[in-house]
Amino acid sequence: MFYTSPIATRAACHTASFSPDEQYLVSGSNLGKAFVWNVSTRKVVKELGSHRDRVLAMWHPTHAMLASAAHDLVFWLPSSGDDDEEM
Repeated sequence: MFYTSPIATRAACHTASFSPDEQYLVSGSNLGKAFVWNVSTRKVVKELGSHRDRVLAMWHPTHAMLASAAHDLVFWLPSSGDDDEEM
């Protein structure tokens, strides 16, 4: 399965991890961000972080939480905002 987007042409993927429900995939990149993809639509639904270096990102294996890291470590929880797709 291939995922394509304008982001995919600019970024090298350093890690990839599925959410516990397998509806989302998070990928780390060399752009200082992690990208959350909707698996069924194959589109990026969130860009996370403003790290200063390449990013590694992983979902927690049993909880709806993920982490992204470069020189710093950030934990992310699903949003409940109305303007973006919820994770």
